[in-house]
Amino acid sequence: MPEYKIVWFPEFVMNNGQPVELTQTSAQVNQWAAAGWRVHQVVPGTNAQTYGGLFVTFVHD
Repeated sequence: MPEYKIVWFPEFVMNNGQPVELTQTSAQVNQWAAAGWRVHQVVPGTNAQTYGGLFVTFVHD
């Protein structure tokens, strides 16, 4: 049975109309992937406390 884990990545980005690499989030996602987890879903924060980051759902089979 798969196991799911939701992790909040609070990396703030100022949108200047160009793609922006999220280096801290990418590094942490790669660490989870090396431990056997894979990304299931990525959702941006939408309220005053979470708008500066991403919720990433991982799954481990």
